[in-house]
Amino acid sequence: MKRVLLLSAFFAVIFSSNSFASASDYVIDDIAVEQTLDNAIEIAVNNLDVSPEVLTNVLSENATLEGKVPVIAFVLATIGITNFFAIHRLYLGGTPILILAYPFFTFLTLGILNIGDWIVLLIDVFRNDLGKHEGSDALFMW
Repeated sequence: MKRVLLLSAFFAVIFSSNSFASASDYVIDDIAVEQTLDNAIEIAVNNLDVSPEVLTNVLSENATLEGKVPVIAFVLATIGITNFFAIHRLYLGGTPILILAYPFFTFLTLGILNIGDWIVLLIDVFRNDLGKHEGSDALFMW
């Protein structure tokens, strides 16, 4: 009963809050935007002075990083929507089925799954090691 009452109070607070921002608070300086666009330099792949082999390697479908960077995985786990849909797990080499299973189990565990992943990745940032998490399809990586 406590859980239902607490959950109802939580949703009541969330849905009753108002946003006090209005469109009149924001101003766009059209002249500054036009000047910025006029001063911009267009960059296209055909304008680069790079050998064709390098471009082929960069643009190929099989281009991969040698190793995963712990900071990138941590940032993906910190951003709410990418954490909810397990994008950090896909970055670490998990299968795309995690996108379907992860939100479901996030609801079942009331967010503990997300918090656990975040803490584990924070520790991995300080260790600079993702060894056991790369390529893992385990639902609980901790």
